[in-house]
Amino acid sequence: MKTAAITFMGLEAVDGFLTMWATRNGFIEVNPLMLPIAHTWVMPLQKVSVATAGIAVICILIRWCPSLVAPFKLSLILGSSFVALVLASNLIQLTGGTWLLW
Repeated sequence: MKTAAITFMGLEAVDGFLTMWATRNGFIEVNPLMLPIAHTWVMPLQKVSVATAGIAVICILIRWCPSLVAPFKLSLILGSSFVALVLASNLIQLTGGTWLLW
């Protein structure tokens, strides 16, 4: 469970920093809710803060109902997989896909 939580928070941090870097270098944030903060340090801080808060809520719920460990672990793994796919897609777009051809 800890590994899944740390992986999710790490991927969220990478996503936030990559988005901040990309918007500072001419790329456009497509999420209208994140657009005002996408180019600032608030972006990665917000992504990590929300992930941390979500994991804290999960930990509290698991203390009350330990049988929720497996579903919450699965949700963290699926969430990490989704963020990893988004990051991969963004990296392909940022590089023009040229690194896929070597």
